[in-house]
Amino acid sequence: MITFVMTVYDEPLEMVARQVDKIRILYPNSTVVLFYDGVSTHPIPNVIHVNHGQHLKTRYDAGKWMHLWLSAFLENSSDPYMLKIDPDTELIQPIANLPVGEAVFGSVRIFYVGRTRYFRIHGGGCGYSRSMVEKLVTNRWFLSTEFINNLRFLDQEDVMLAHVIERERLNCIDHIEFSCGRPITPKTAVAHR
Repeated sequence: MITFVMTVYDEPLEMVARQVDKIRILYPNSTVVLFYDGVSTHPIPNVIHVNHGQHLKTRYDAGKWMHLWLSAFLENSSDPYMLKIDPDTELIQPIANLPVGEAVFGSVRIFYVGRTRYFRIHGGGCGYSRSMVEKLVTNRWFLSTEFINNLRFLDQEDVMLAHVIERERLNCIDHIEFSCGRPITPKTAVAHR
């Protein structure tokens, strides 16, 4: 039902293996894709390893990096949902009440700088319906020149994702609290468009 895509850069083998073990306890039949960002593949069995052999999460290629791990989900799973997590995102219980329909879901933060409204969705734990991933990949929004050499975006996937969601008026649901080192808790679903 849910495929987990874990992006791995310089996290130690023990941290990544522990996260895979947690996933296997909560979701024993799930697909786990480890997407490596220019580092050696960890010897973890029963997962799908995707390694392009180069460091992509940089100021100049972060959009390409996002596009590739979104594509890795489509290429390696037929599940209706994907959860992109970091190795240090804490999973302590299965996710209840997955959103119905096309959506990005996760922990949404709205903040203001002066009178300008901004929002971000936590990149360390973010869920996607399959149809939303298909839309993001097909439209190639993260490969646009808009993200290249733009210091506003740097290598921040959550900022790029929030920008595309707002610009394209995509469905984003404040559904689950994800935070590194803190438990996941269900939240009241509120759509942001």
